[in-house]
Amino acid sequence: MNRTLSPVTALAALVLMGSALPSAAQAPSPAEEKLRDALKGVTLQLRTAESEKAVAAAEKAAADQKNTELTAQVEKLSKQLTLVSREKADEQEKATAVRNNLEGVLAKKQEELTAYQKSLDKWKAAHSEISDIAKKKEAARAALERKSAALERNVTDLRSRNLALFATANEILDRYRKFGLGQAISAREPFTGLTRVKLQNQVQEYHTKLLDQTAPASTPAPAPQKP
Repeated sequence: MNRTLSPVTALAALVLMGSALPSAAQAPSPAEEKLRDALKGVTLQLRTAESEKAVAAAEKAAADQKNTELTAQVEKLSKQLTLVSREKADEQEKATAVRNNLEGVLAKKQEELTAYQKSLDKWKAAHSEISDIAKKKEAARAALERKSAALERNVTDLRSRNLALFATANEILDRYRKFGLGQAISAREPFTGLTRVKLQNQVQEYHTKLLDQTAPASTPAPAPQKP
């Protein structure tokens, strides 16, 4: 297997080969010394470059490793972000469904409340109408009760007056029974004259009593005509 020598290795070999050459009888010339010094400087620079290259390679490897790790982290975070986004979308969808459901329930409750308010308004109107009717009925009942009480008092008064009239009529009949034609003849007095006047006065007296005892609403009895 062939191996390619690095520039530093090749220059080092050249320096060693130059130092390993058998020394001539004469000392090296200034040009040779200058060339050797230049070769040593180049060799040093090459070694420095090799070291810097190795450090750069190590840094590049570390950077590649860091890049790989960062890429892995980015992919992991991207997956987590995608998962979180999906979960958030699911939660948002659930929240939207719950909100729509609540809005539907609220709309239904609002409709029920509106219907209840309408029923309540109708009930209030009917209750007000019934209250008005009840007040009118109560007023009519009170008026009828007052009228009934007045009629009852009137009936009581009429009964009292009728009883008085009945008593007066009985008294008249009793007096007429007692004062007959036989009494007038036995008293040797014609049925005319003082007896007639007395009877007329008694009739007028009873007629006055009857008028006083007659109820105001009733029609007064006509006065008896003089014979």
